[in-house]
Amino acid sequence: MVKKTVLWIILDLIFLAIFNAMFFILGGREHNVSVWLSYAFIHFAYLMLILTPILIRKGKSAVVFGGFIIG
Repeated sequence: MVKKTVLWIILDLIFLAIFNAMFFILGGREHNVSVWLSYAFIHFAYLMLILTPILIRKGKSAVVFGGFIIG
């Protein structure tokens, strides 16, 4: 199970590596503060997207998974 999780994380991080390569190849390194702030938030959001399934699996409550037990 752990090996499968690590492989998925590596696969997800490939997109981030491609995004970084394209960002620096096409845009260079000289940007406004707003661009760097957006760059940081994009990375934060994508890392949270990757970490969310890992953090949710540890919870045992149905509310954590977004469902409610009816009845």
